[in-house]
Amino acid sequence: MPRVPTYDDSQVRTQPLPSARLSYTPSNPGRAIGAGLQNLGADVQNVALAEAQKQSEIAVLEADRKLSAWVIDRMHNPETGALNRKGKDAFGLPDEVLPAYDKTVEDIEKDLANDAQRTAFRKLSSGRRLEVDRTINRHVSNELRDFENAELEAYIKTAHNAALANPDEAGNEIERQRLAITAYANRNGMGAEWLKLKLGSSISSTHLNIIEGMLAKGQDQRALDYYKKNEPQLLAEDRTRAEKALDVGTLRGASQREADRITREYTDPSAMIAAVEQIKDPKLRDATEERVQRKIRFLAEVNKQAIDKIFADAWTVVERTGSTDDISPADWGALPPNQRKALETYARQRASGQDIVNDDRKWLEFLSLPDRKLAEMSEADLLAGYMRHFDKPHRERAMTRWADARGAAFGSSSTAKVNHARTLTFDDIVNTALAKSGIGLELGYSKSDLKKLSDEKQKIIADFVDAADSAVKRFEMTQLGGKRPANTEEMRKVIDELLLQKVFVKGRLWGGEEKPVLLLTESERKRAQWPGVPEKKEDRVPGQIYNTPKGPLRWDGKVWHEF
Repeated sequence: MPRVPTYDDSQVRTQPLPSARLSYTPSNPGRAIGAGLQNLGADVQNVALAEAQKQSEIAVLEADRKLSAWVIDRMHNPETGALNRKGKDAFGLPDEVLPAYDKTVEDIEKDLANDAQRTAFRKLSSGRRLEVDRTINRHVSNELRDFENAELEAYIKTAHNAALANPDEAGNEIERQRLAITAYANRNGMGAEWLKLKLGSSISSTHLNIIEGMLAKGQDQRALDYYKKNEPQLLAEDRTRAEKALDVGTLRGASQREADRITREYTDPSAMIAAVEQIKDPKLRDATEERVQRKIRFLAEVNKQAIDKIFADAWTVVERTGSTDDISPADWGALPPNQRKALETYARQRASGQDIVNDDRKWLEFLSLPDRKLAEMSEADLLAGYMRHFDKPHRERAMTRWADARGAAFGSSSTAKVNHARTLTFDDIVNTALAKSGIGLELGYSKSDLKKLSDEKQKIIADFVDAADSAVKRFEMTQLGGKRPANTEEMRKVIDELLLQKVFVKGRLWGGEEKPVLLLTESERKRAQWPGVPEKKEDRVPGQIYNTPKGPLRWDGKVWHEF
């Protein structure tokens, strides 16, 4: 069996550890403690110095921040900042800003605790002062240059105006410009080429202004003479502009003189035109003819206004007396045939003692007149062309519409403009309603479309327009209290309601259809089944008045009569 090994003394030796020593050297305990305390004091002193240095740096940083804030405000404030001072106001900035800067530095230094802080701050503020000085001087230099440039241009412009006011002294003004421009060039170190171009431009502009000024005053011949004398001193661009202006100006002046001569020598328009045709130069002939034609139109308008006034006065005489006998022979002889005929017709009607029977066709023609054409119509044209065809109510309406149209077109009164605006809208709405009613008119119909309708339908349309006008006025008084005109939607509603009043109209043989009461023809009225009215003729009482949507009607046994 296996055996566990053992060890005896012969196998394991014992001996002391090699080189093992123990020693102790005694020392002074007080000196050791003092050295330790000395090292601790040095460390505390270093910490204190570091804290003091940190506080000084913070103090200098705060002082520099205050100075920076002052510089920003003093230089860039929108209202008081130095860099926002322009022109002559900027010239004294160096004497203002730098002393103020130094004073601010001194004030800030007073808050610093020691010389070290002040020394550090002065170093920073000195650098910033150099920056402020450069910025201010650069700004003043720019403003000085801009101011000098503006003053030079203003001086040149003044010289131009002086030469324009007195062309005979233009040479003196040009010499003044020459001296001013040369002095500017010398001060600013401008080259000879710049001086040459600037002088040439200024002198050329002086001559061009004088030429254009003469043409504006109608002195075309004088302008042409001046141009010929000074042409070499004009630059190419100004020369071209002057020549174009002279072409227009001399033609204008020549045509004006020719037109004045022709209209002074001749009174008959045909003779004037014949004289124009004798001019050989095509451009001059065309320009002169235009002026002569304008003068002919002017004379014709003056003559028409005079005749129209005579006619209007004559109409008033007839309206008052019922006769043309009180119209003076001179006035009667000055009137054209159509106006005489209108007066005679009106006189007969007045003498009869009865009002005119309204001409519905003429009334529709009047209603269809464009408002601009109506506004341009004279009172005489209105009286002769329309008023003698209307009864009194329609005359009053026509006169009001004419006056409103003229007021809106020519601004005679704000009230007229309001009324005119209502009339325009009213006409549009009525026309649209009629076009949709099935009466035979297309949307946007014209005067020629109305003339194609029968007399009966024209009368129906005229009656409908009258009814619509009355309904709108009644709405304005009852619903709006007369405080304002009805607006577009209100008028449309009132007028549409008129077309909603319908009755059933039997066909001639069978059937039938509903139609607006206000648009019924006489034949349709006979076949209409009125609510509350016996359908059969034999059931109706002759002579009795029945209330119908058309209004009170009287039955005579055969047909209806208005009551």
